[in-house]
Amino acid sequence: MIKLNNNIVDLTTYLKSKGWLGDNESIVTVEKPGEGNMNFTLRITTETRSFIVKQSREYVEKYPQVAAPAERVLTEAKFYEVTETVPSLKAMMPTLVGLDKENNVMVMNDLGNGSDFTYLYQLGKKF
Repeated sequence: MIKLNNNIVDLTTYLKSKGWLGDNESIVTVEKPGEGNMNFTLRITTETRSFIVKQSREYVEKYPQVAAPAERVLTEAKFYEVTETVPSLKAMMPTLVGLDKENNVMVMNDLGNGSDFTYLYQLGKKF
């Protein structure tokens, strides 16, 4: 199994091999899109677009000592496939660009910067 990292050369090779990065497209930036806990997640920006790459591993990304189902991103991808069939949900969800079942990697379009609502865990905060 391939273990993705944030190296532009490695990512370019992998993404092009899957057809998720065009032959004339190159990665401009790679960044962490937010404070994720469960998965290895990156925002890839090219000259023309940005997208999210997410890989689930056999552990929780933030706490590698904690085991987790390695295929959980495949379940998340199935969720996006189902929501794409409901127009009102599709309008609010990222679109699944690609899925690598062998390596537990999902690629989605980027909805841009947003809040993860972790501030709601602070005492006295409300939605």
